[in-house]
Amino acid sequence: MGLVVEFNWFMVVANMDKILAENGINYTVKSEKRIYPIGFQIPLIIKGQGCVGMIKILKTVIDQNETKIYFENTASFDTNSEVASHYYERYLDFKNREKEINP
Repeated sequence: MGLVVEFNWFMVVANMDKILAENGINYTVKSEKRIYPIGFQIPLIIKGQGCVGMIKILKTVIDQNETKIYFENTASFDTNSEVASHYYERYLDFKNREKEINP
């Protein structure tokens, strides 16, 4: 028996509606068990749109079927900016490499 856990260096959501708030703290819910680097800043990616900012992971709550990730916004980007483009290109590159490794 094993435990499948996904480690993430990007926060990727389908759209901004997937970002919720609870007691003034932002969070999103992801399927399955996921690990994020608590206390670190990571890029916030909106699928098909780009990198919209940086967030700091505050905590994660993992249960049987999903992970709730609490975070705070630390920076906002124009998706056309050089920094946003850099992070989005890294994300897309990673996704393409992941498909090669795990077809």
